[in-house]
Amino acid sequence: MSKIFVWKESRDSVYYRLQVEGADDGRSRRKILNKLTDWKPAGHGTNSTGPVYIFVKSFESRTRLVEWAKEFPHEIFLINRKGDHVSINKKKR
Repeated sequence: MSKIFVWKESRDSVYYRLQVEGADDGRSRRKILNKLTDWKPAGHGTNSTGPVYIFVKSFESRTRLVEWAKEFPHEIFLINRKGDHVSINKKKR
């Protein structure tokens, strides 16, 4: 199962990074990556769960990020400054 995380680059930044991991079957990977065409690719690699893709995009505010996430078809977890993972668009599984 794919996991998607997003975090702010720094406190002063308007840029957010998004990480997709565990999308190892071609169909689910394509579905997710096709929804991220407005994000700029920033890197890729692998970990124990499979391929990892990282993207970057600027948002005026966290509110705009959450608005975007609510339209995204997969659950996205925001990694806050404490390192906690908080769902910002709860999706039923």
